[in-house]
Amino acid sequence: MKRKEDSKFYERDVITPKGTNETDQILEKLLIKRNNKYEGLLKCIANESILLSAFERILKKSGYYSKGVDDKILLTVDNFFFKGLSKELGSNSYQPKPSRRVIIPKSNGGSRPLGISCSIDKVVQEAMRFILELIYEPLFHDNSHGFRPNRSCHTAMKQYKNQFSAVTWVLNLDISKCFDNINHLTLADILAKNINDRGFMDLYWKMVKAGYIFDGTHFRSEKGTPQGSIVSPILANIYLNELDMFINRYKLSFDFGINKSKNKTFRNSKVNVKGRRKLNIITTNIADKDFKRLFYIRYADDFIVGLDCDMLTAKIVSENITNFIRDILKMDLKHKQIISFRHNRTNFLGFIIKGSAFNKRPIRTNKQGVKFRVTPRPSILFPMKRALDRLVEKGFIRKGKYGMKPTSLRRLIHHPLYNIIEYYNSIYRGLAYYYKICTFHSPLRNLNYILKTSCILTIALKMKLKTIHKVIKRYGIDLNIIENNARISFVKWDVWKRIPKDDTYFTYDPLESIRTFTSFGGRSKLMVNEGCEKCGSKEDLQLHHVNPRKNINIKLGKIGYIKSSVSRKQILLCRSCHVKIHIGHV
Repeated sequence: MKRKEDSKFYERDVITPKGTNETDQILEKLLIKRNNKYEGLLKCIANESILLSAFERILKKSGYYSKGVDDKILLTVDNFFFKGLSKELGSNSYQPKPSRRVIIPKSNGGSRPLGISCSIDKVVQEAMRFILELIYEPLFHDNSHGFRPNRSCHTAMKQYKNQFSAVTWVLNLDISKCFDNINHLTLADILAKNINDRGFMDLYWKMVKAGYIFDGTHFRSEKGTPQGSIVSPILANIYLNELDMFINRYKLSFDFGINKSKNKTFRNSKVNVKGRRKLNIITTNIADKDFKRLFYIRYADDFIVGLDCDMLTAKIVSENITNFIRDILKMDLKHKQIISFRHNRTNFLGFIIKGSAFNKRPIRTNKQGVKFRVTPRPSILFPMKRALDRLVEKGFIRKGKYGMKPTSLRRLIHHPLYNIIEYYNSIYRGLAYYYKICTFHSPLRNLNYILKTSCILTIALKMKLKTIHKVIKRYGIDLNIIENNARISFVKWDVWKRIPKDDTYFTYDPLESIRTFTSFGGRSKLMVNEGCEKCGSKEDLQLHHVNPRKNINIKLGKIGYIKSSVSRKQILLCRSCHVKIHIGHV
């Protein structure tokens, strides 16, 4: 059948990046858009090249080595593996296995169920995720930041800083057990709005109904997607995109007015401008009923709504959003708060956020010497109390008679000095890189001091130096250590300043997504075209690691370990030659 002119998946008006030509042609041929709905999704997922790229992509991730219910890890594959899997998917005979459920603790003291899929299911899920991302990523709303390319918690907080300056009330809403409560039928109806592929929908139903195994018992899945599954995040985003679109439509009808009216007290006051400022008389009418604004940010199942209106209107908005979540999405809220943003604080994505009061706005002077008040950006504060509680829990700090004091970590004294400092550096870097966008950075300096003191005490205990002064005298204030020709020192408190700013978010290029997806495919693609390196056979081919992962020196440090792990050589062998090498006959 000849394709219509308007049925192309996307217009290619730029040069295709190197390495994407094959996948690009497959998508252009198989993925068809007809009557505003996509067809051919299952054919794309079942394509051998797509499955191969999916396998290479997840092979590099540490989560791939978690075993599913079959207790197997797919490390070596032959050239018949993808053909067989492709045939199973194409003939609709593929049946995903139940996931293995484990319970992991949460930082707030609760627990979270995690589903671990089998290796083969992970390959299919990655291919499915890739195709769904190409279709839905251009359709997702700009206010959504969770589990999306080029977006993160930092992009959500940047949007918060830009939009929440004039917000009066904040609705802090958190959906209860979002992944576990996704309604399968509702999600299928949402997918059907943009997808017309019966084979793909059959695959979807098989995945969500596969169930899970916990303590040896198989449980059916009546609702929800397994948290930890590769395809679950994008399915959740597709589901919650309905909430994004609802709030966007609500915003269009809610926003009213161009500018706030002037404050009559300020306008009619007989006191001069300087006297008005001393009396904290502001120029605008805060309670202007003819001006309303709504702002919205979502990261996965955690979202906030900023409102510039009166309290009664804020309660009405909260009820309308709650009713939509309960009646349409069939979910419940874990907590719902209406907060006076200019006087109280709330938590969002691990940060403490707070607005600024009108009467405390700073005064600036322009070039003509005229003074005026400015509306500052809303604050992003570091949760110091929560951080200290975690450090106490992990043993970096102990509570004494006169407060908290850093302490040594006895569990580290049998490790080399290089590894001890690297461990402390990794902890501080993780915190510093995440909280670098906070308004004030002094808490990070204090945190660096606490971790550095704990590291010094650990080294003193290991080297039997007894005091902090002796450690600093031997290794310096920055703990400069040379071990096995490798140099390391304690990280500076402002380490995040050395990272260049990246403002490339809010953009999505399908060709770039294809390039990223296929960039992992390198060595394993040899299996499709080449033969055994020893005997030349093209049957039952496998990859042999000349340098196994267990032989990599862990003393190289984190970066060195990653480099050695990636660059270890792999050669193509048939099964017979592969077995001979491992038993020492070759």
